[in-house]
Amino acid sequence: MTTVALDGVGVRFGELDALREVGIDIPDRGMFALVGPNGAGKSTLLSVVCGLLRPTSGQVRLEIAPSALSYCPDVAQFDSWLNPAELLQLSAALRGESVTSTRIADTLDQVGLDPANTRRVGGFSRGMKTRLSIAAGILSEPRLLVVDEPVAALDPAGRVQVLDLLADVADQTTVLLSSHDLQDVEERANALAVLRRGRVVYHGPLDGLTGPHATTQWRIRCSSDCDSARDVLVAQNWVGAVTTVGPRELRVHLDEKVVADAGWRLGAVLGSARIPFTSLHQETGTLQDAFLRLTA
Repeated sequence: MTTVALDGVGVRFGELDALREVGIDIPDRGMFALVGPNGAGKSTLLSVVCGLLRPTSGQVRLEIAPSALSYCPDVAQFDSWLNPAELLQLSAALRGESVTSTRIADTLDQVGLDPANTRRVGGFSRGMKTRLSIAAGILSEPRLLVVDEPVAALDPAGRVQVLDLLADVADQTTVLLSSHDLQDVEERANALAVLRRGRVVYHGPLDGLTGPHATTQWRIRCSSDCDSARDVLVAQNWVGAVTTVGPRELRVHLDEKVVADAGWRLGAVLGSARIPFTSLHQETGTLQDAFLRLTA
């Protein structure tokens, strides 16, 4: 089931194409991440999904009621004279909802804010405002929670707490977030889209970028000196760089077109040249490796 579908979405600001022919499906439930370099179009895409920005071209199909969507911007703006409980009460009222003081206290506690804190929000740090923004976002138990850079202003302990909270929320709803921290995404996201200069260069499950089938790198451990193996492999037109990573170990970079049968090819080449080896395996890629390859 899909929560949001974008088909050929483009956004133009004057001469600048902020988004170009974006087509992605965001599944129901789970954490879906948007990653990309600065200026890639992540925040613009979130604004389009939330209906805050009208696309220049293409269509956005929201499969839920607009009232079931919550948006937490990267820099939250609140009425400075309110305290946290009052702000959540106001947030619920603007939605036409009524919430109990117990529900408000529990929500503040969820995001790491003291329910008894009566300080005015105007004196909060950016990190505390981020927590409060997420509290307002999850208060109504939305079907889609959109979060722009949720941990950019948090200390290490706060990052872990907020990300774990969002991961828990994602068990029952769809969390769509943008992030620059690839490790956070790799540890918690189910699927993602990688943006580069306004275009989606990858869209799909996380293991499509990080699984064994997603890398063209192989490791070969030789029975003796690797010089002969390296010479034979470099001569193949489907082999890229061959580097020595140990006394008897090589890393081989292959043409992407031969990944499916690479193991058989490598073994056949070494066997034909009568070069003994003790192991041959494909390396598992990291999200950072894939990100740099897609966005460089």
